[in-house]
Amino acid sequence: MNDSPIFDFSPLREYLIRKGYKVKEFDSLKGKDLIYIKDPIEAIKNGQLSVRDDGIFTVDKTSGKEYRTYMYKFDYFLEKYGKPKYHICKCKTLEEFIEKGKFNGHYINGYKGDEVPVRNRSNGGEIVKVSDLPLCRNCIEKLSQYSDMTFKEFADLLEKSRLNSEIEPDIFGYTSDWDKISRQYKESKDYTCEKCGLKVSNRFDRMYIHCHHKDGDKLHNDFSNLQCLCIKCHSQVNERHKENFSKGINKLELEEFEKKYNTD
Repeated sequence: MNDSPIFDFSPLREYLIRKGYKVKEFDSLKGKDLIYIKDPIEAIKNGQLSVRDDGIFTVDKTSGKEYRTYMYKFDYFLEKYGKPKYHICKCKTLEEFIEKGKFNGHYINGYKGDEVPVRNRSNGGEIVKVSDLPLCRNCIEKLSQYSDMTFKEFADLLEKSRLNSEIEPDIFGYTSDWDKISRQYKESKDYTCEKCGLKVSNRFDRMYIHCHHKDGDKLHNDFSNLQCLCIKCHSQVNERHKENFSKGINKLELEEFEKKYNTD
């Protein structure tokens, strides 16, 4: 049996080193290094890579922290097929590659920057930089909130999330400074719902004005990702929010708001 690797990443490694990146031999994401996973199947088995319906994550086994990433085909015929698509979750395409045993040697991961290295088989295997990768349609079916993002915007989001993860989240997944950020954003919008236009002037009723993360990432607290919503509009954002506001204290507060502001 031939134990030699089915894919040689040394040209990619040498290319990245020439460009000034730190490239390590282990399969985790740490600090500001650009880390690629040369053996995705093994990385999944040993817990360093998690490919799930809600996203693809590299795992720092020392701290246990997860970092969202994406995967794309490094070895590609650019002239024949165009740009390779990037994948952000366990979609039908990745499932098929994993089941057929073709995941290794085809897909590598990334997490920042607006360009990625691709070995162009249409040009003798030359490594070239490719930008604006298209998002896999099968991934969009599962994570539609990312469908309108450009590749650069998604990569920037991953980098910001990685940096924000250095702030320990609370038991609900929010950063420790979330209350302050939320209040500042709502004040900047004068406690006015950005969807229905309702303004809450009574300071005792400001509890009915919420701060919503548009991309669903509670660690992504940039104002560009936030939205000021009344509790009713917030409860209608998507099916998950409808479910959350259909029970417990959320349901009671929503009912009180609807009675007080005649929104039935």
